[in-house]
Amino acid sequence: MHFTRSVVLAATMAVSAAVLAAEQTIDVLSFNIWHSDTGGAAARANIVEVIRRSQASVVGLQELNRAADGEAIRQALGPGWYFHHSSDLGFLSRYPISAVSPQRLGVRLDVAGQPLWVFNAHLAHAPYGPYQLAGIAYFGGPLRDPRTSAGVNAVVADQQARVREAQNYLEDMRRSGALGDSSTVLLGDFNEPSHLDWSARAAQAGLQRAVVPWPTSRTFVEAGFLDSYRTVFPDEVAQPGPTWSPLYGPSYRDTHYPAGVTEPQDRIDLIYHRGTRLSALDAGLVGPSGDALARIAYGQGIGYGQAGQFPSDHRGVWVRLRLRDPVSTRLDFAGLPHNPGNDSALNQGYGDRAAATPAVTVRFQAYGGAYWDSYDSSRGSAIVDSNWAGGVAQLQSGGSGSYHDFVLTPDAGTSVVLERFRLLDYQYWAGGHSVGWWVLDASGTTLASGTATVPTDGTVMVETGLSAARQGEITLRLAQLSGDGSDLAIDDIEFRQR
Repeated sequence: MHFTRSVVLAATMAVSAAVLAAEQTIDVLSFNIWHSDTGGAAARANIVEVIRRSQASVVGLQELNRAADGEAIRQALGPGWYFHHSSDLGFLSRYPISAVSPQRLGVRLDVAGQPLWVFNAHLAHAPYGPYQLAGIAYFGGPLRDPRTSAGVNAVVADQQARVREAQNYLEDMRRSGALGDSSTVLLGDFNEPSHLDWSARAAQAGLQRAVVPWPTSRTFVEAGFLDSYRTVFPDEVAQPGPTWSPLYGPSYRDTHYPAGVTEPQDRIDLIYHRGTRLSALDAGLVGPSGDALARIAYGQGIGYGQAGQFPSDHRGVWVRLRLRDPVSTRLDFAGLPHNPGNDSALNQGYGDRAAATPAVTVRFQAYGGAYWDSYDSSRGSAIVDSNWAGGVAQLQSGGSGSYHDFVLTPDAGTSVVLERFRLLDYQYWAGGHSVGWWVLDASGTTLASGTATVPTDGTVMVETGLSAARQGEITLRLAQLSGDGSDLAIDDIEFRQR
């Protein structure tokens, strides 16, 4: 088995083989409970019933005053619930809590072996921008004229304290490792509308007083978060989704409101998601029975002094998210030309036939006189060399100092980890091999390495021991240390995209 060497090509190809692992569907609820946990057992029972009706498996509560009340809610929900409390924030989850962020603003959940970060926010209630633009006095917030650009610019500047809170959340996420390629949910009562809602279309439709680029929502969107509700319902005119307030509806007027001004209706309770494996499938609002905007309803009237009441002056937000497993890809080189004497078939498209295409490009490169080849011993009906039947990538050695590189380059915004690969001795011909292997990052730093012994007529599966995915180029380098220079092959290269 000695073949004529030909020129190594440098073509690239998009990987066409992938195996998608299981997906998880996660129902998430964000709910400001209006300090109703302090209203006694009946009020806590109302909170429990809202959670049950939402069928949420991840819940963020705001204005949960006492940890003991949150623990009582957890116990009332029944077995299999986990709880964490920080300030007035409550986290309830059917998934185990495996870590807490440095500032205790978020928790990491273990969702069937996948990490999911959930951060819970209750930002400052004043100044309240919609009141400022409506001429409603509230905790000293300066009134602004929505008819002028100066008034709009001023109200945006007034929200800077809340922006600093948002930046603090992002810093806690960074310190937790919840940004990058992580899957992260951010939910809560933000006490500020979304810039996605105060659009030109909404203003023209009379839903808003002006076009306002509210800065807190922009801070999170610019950090890569998607507004989950607005992802499901992108039309802010057809589906405005106000969460403030089922108690103070669009016809409500307090005595100090200016003439002709009624309660502004805004979406200030939000759920965001971030990460390539998270997507929003469905969404809705949670409110009292009879609330035309509520998809999930409970309670006759609003309050927390009696059993059977809706325990909040906010509507809750419910979102169904899909969490996909990292994409696992196995290259098995089926269907390639038999022994063309070069790497063209490998670099131009090898015949794996899986259902999806991960965002990873691969290259086969060789140095020092070595080259790659494709080989399939199951030519036609005659199977000649059975352990190479079905296709392998053959490593043709160039002698001492030569080596082969298999290079993975993930698309921007994604990352990859090389997990394992199989080395094969050519059955009935060679006498085994010793192979040095290295996994290198883009800078040439060794991430993992070892020496593989390939038995005569046999194979060995090499585990890299790597689990952390990395952005940027990853290279598997192979150098034959002993054995016949043309009777070694690689197959079943497995890597995982995140």
